[in-house]
Amino acid sequence: MQCTSGVRVGPLGFIAYTDDQYADDTQLYDSSSLVDAASVRDRLTSCVSEVAKWCASRRLQPNDDKTEMFWFGSRPNLAKLQRINLSLQVGTSNIQPSSVVRDLGVYMDSELTTKEHVTKIAAACFYHIRRLRQVRRRIGQEVTQQLVLALIMSRLDYCNSVLVGLPTSTLQPLQRVQNAAAPLVFGFSRFDHVTPTLIQLHWLPVSYKIKFKLCCLVHAIHYGRIPAYLTETVVSRRQQITFRATFIFRFIDELFSTTAAHEVRRAGVLTCGSRHLERSARPHPHRG
Repeated sequence: MQCTSGVRVGPLGFIAYTDDQYADDTQLYDSSSLVDAASVRDRLTSCVSEVAKWCASRRLQPNDDKTEMFWFGSRPNLAKLQRINLSLQVGTSNIQPSSVVRDLGVYMDSELTTKEHVTKIAAACFYHIRRLRQVRRRIGQEVTQQLVLALIMSRLDYCNSVLVGLPTSTLQPLQRVQNAAAPLVFGFSRFDHVTPTLIQLHWLPVSYKIKFKLCCLVHAIHYGRIPAYLTETVVSRRQQITFRATFIFRFIDELFSTTAAHEVRRAGVLTCGSRHLERSARPHPHRG
């Protein structure tokens, strides 16, 4: 069990060093108008100082140099913030605001465009595609498909709900990744038409995979089949429940065959990633 960076202790030692308030990574959030940005910085500085005192009382050493500071806002407001000293004093380190930070594998930029995240994911996936092409003839189709699912498709699916509502131009690099990965499984040429391959693999286009995950989440919330800590983050309005349910089922009717959609309507249960639903999906045409 990891206690602090570079230090490992057993369960009893961990309990001796900490209590129920300990966390390996601590995140602080605050918001304000543009004119109150300096006061936010002061509040964060005070809060970080309190965290450092708490750690010191339990003989824990914070990693001051690993602290990151990040400001969200529109482009005009971020430009105005450059006139203000927004550095954060953390122990002996003076932390300057970053333009991009990584949180749980998701890259977030100051304007929340997620373009940096899409670029990083696409670059990592194409790296693995190039490596797999070198060994494709030796490992066969079954092993290649397993490696593609593990190394490429898992990256496209991870936290993809944060990409909902983005324009097609932003998601296009991820779709190109999927279009390159599908022919690789069967050993087809990269210049072949990709739609039949996507249908054979039962892969939804990237934009539909994002919508499908979001619909799964809303459907589970609507029927109370999700943990309470997630349900509490959604505020339901009685007059909109019918509209939301109608939207979900309308999307299901469009995405899946009539038989599968009817089963979902009748049972009121939708399992995210269900095999029989994925096989009933209708991939939209995408050319490689």
